[in-house]
Amino acid sequence: MDKSMSHAFKLFAFPTFFGGMARAIDLGSTLNIYNESANVAAADGKALSSDWHQVGDDIIWAMEQQHEREDTEQIEP
Repeated sequence: MDKSMSHAFKLFAFPTFFGGMARAIDLGSTLNIYNESANVAAADGKALSSDWHQVGDDIIWAMEQQHEREDTEQIEP
């Protein structure tokens, strides 16, 4: 899994190829499975944590890109 998506599936079940195939023939919707939380507050906490982890990953990525640009600029005359 891509590192940028590592926090995206805390509230939802991670989709798989075979799960998608099974859903195509599941007429009664018996395969709907979600990652459950004890209560609404716990679900909100997981979602908020996931969001902030993603923001942190984006900031780290942007900082790495900036460092690469700075290194490239120093090498060129």
